[in-house]
Amino acid sequence: MQEACDEGLRPAPAERRRCVVVPIHQATEALAVELVRMWAGRSVDEAIETLASPDVTVTNQSDKELQLYKLRELDELVREAVAFDFRTSVEVRERERVYEVSEIRTSDRASRDSREHILRLGF
Repeated sequence: MQEACDEGLRPAPAERRRCVVVPIHQATEALAVELVRMWAGRSVDEAIETLASPDVTVTNQSDKELQLYKLRELDELVREAVAFDFRTSVEVRERERVYEVSEIRTSDRASRDSREHILRLGF
């Protein structure tokens, strides 16, 4: 229900979500819809705040703390990955532009040399 952006993870619009909630056992479709409604629009900070509250009980409190830490860490990793991808794509585009300019100069030089050669031959 999240997507990557330069600020890290953010709620994805419905048309870009890549998840499906399928009710099993005694769960109903209404419960699946409610889960999506409850979580789809939450930021990482909001999700952590909700999950960290004392009324969310777990078998092992240290597991809960570790998973909340990992969620925060994942958000930061996404931020870094998007920034790296952006920097890399800018560098690649710049190299391509320099190469294209170099090719144009080489092509212009070759054309000029060819014209001079043709003129020397008297054509």
